[in-house]
Amino acid sequence: MENHSEKIQDYIEGLLAGEELLSFEAQLVVDKELRNMVALQREVYDILNRRVHVEDEPLKMTLAEVNRRYRSSSSSPKSAVKRWLPVVVAACLLLVGSLFFFQGSNELYELPMMRSEIVRGKMENTSYENAVQAFNAGRYKEAGDILSVLLESDPEQVQYQYYLALTYIGSKQWVKAIDLLAPIANGPSVFSIDSNYYLALAYYTKGDKDNAKMCLNKIPAEGEIGDKAAKLREKMD
Repeated sequence: MENHSEKIQDYIEGLLAGEELLSFEAQLVVDKELRNMVALQREVYDILNRRVHVEDEPLKMTLAEVNRRYRSSSSSPKSAVKRWLPVVVAACLLLVGSLFFFQGSNELYELPMMRSEIVRGKMENTSYENAVQAFNAGRYKEAGDILSVLLESDPEQVQYQYYLALTYIGSKQWVKAIDLLAPIANGPSVFSIDSNYYLALAYYTKGDKDNAKMCLNKIPAEGEIGDKAAKLREKMD
């Protein structure tokens, strides 16, 4: 019997393709319980794959156990929930505990979720969606490779530039991030304010506090980015 739990996980991670993907999506349309299971597991997946710098070994081991139990669960979705939900709860508690002690610096480096939306034609959108899945799963090199190709075909697309720059932040390639973010931060796009924050972060990490502060001065005080900018400034002072 097909392992529904594993199929759900593969769907969320973007591993299904072709007829297998079409069949699964067709089943989603008519199966409410399956839709609920996908929604629940996607929520869990997002929690466990937050882009934080996890240094706690017990947490890593617990996350590995979550994956092992989930993969080995039975074909019944309800049975799968009963099997892995307690482990997920434990992992989430460990994650919260880890963030409580280390969120001071980790929060500053946390990247936003990459937005999933149509940018151009069908082929470009397929590639973009692949980049979205890779980025949001923390696979920055993979996402960066896809975005680099897209950017070559459309060099003026600021959205490609911005998220490619964030892949460099995620992979700690600060110079490349600065080169891409600087013109966006000084431009009129909707990514300007956020770009100033991540540009400041890159400058700060490289030890250039003067340029970092100049970028922070351009960020409004309100909102999530404003809060993060204030915390980064406090860290520099």
